[in-house]
Amino acid sequence: MESLLEKITLYDLLGYMFSGCILNLMILLGLYQQYSGEMEKIYEDYEGGLTFAFFLISYLAGILLSEISEFINSWIKKLLKTVKMSKSIGGMEETGVSEEELAIALVSSGIMERKDIIKGKINSQGWQVYMKYMYGLLQSDEKYRRIHNYASIVVLCKNVSMALVSGMLFLLLYGSCSFILGTAILLSVVVLIRRGVRFKKKKDTYTIVWFIDKYKVNSD
Repeated sequence: MESLLEKITLYDLLGYMFSGCILNLMILLGLYQQYSGEMEKIYEDYEGGLTFAFFLISYLAGILLSEISEFINSWIKKLLKTVKMSKSIGGMEETGVSEEELAIALVSSGIMERKDIIKGKINSQGWQVYMKYMYGLLQSDEKYRRIHNYASIVVLCKNVSMALVSGMLFLLLYGSCSFILGTAILLSVVVLIRRGVRFKKKKDTYTIVWFIDKYKVNSD
């Protein structure tokens, strides 16, 4: 239980608070460029309260960024499914696992579906259709904590990317964003997206392999 609470705390701090702080700092930078005198006086008068408000708003902003990034991610997945690309991205061939092995493991785990139905879904929709189910059964097991770490990195990369893009848009609209700063932000976003994709593939691969390993043992 203590380990689980530690994971939740780390997830909140990195996934929500950190990305929210980045967005708030960029917004404050844009406002300071126009209202520096007024902002300095307000900060001197209400330093303690403003510090508390900054971190509280950062946390809430991080939650909002997470929801927006998840919505965009879901929209992209639907778009890829529409053009029939989703099954070819990070498919089971990368894990060396067959549909038969995955179907047997899913049945062994206690899922309320027959093996032929499972194989039909995997064949038509891709193995991703069972990813949340498999991840849910593994993430609470300390033996598979690496999967949770990979998932946290994916969330962090998505949220920080969204914070940087949102902050840059605010600077362009209400402040000023130099060419060097804008270039640095865009390069950072590209790097974060690449890392997020790479760690998502790792998370998905380990989830499948360890899920099958776990429920093969249970079925013997």
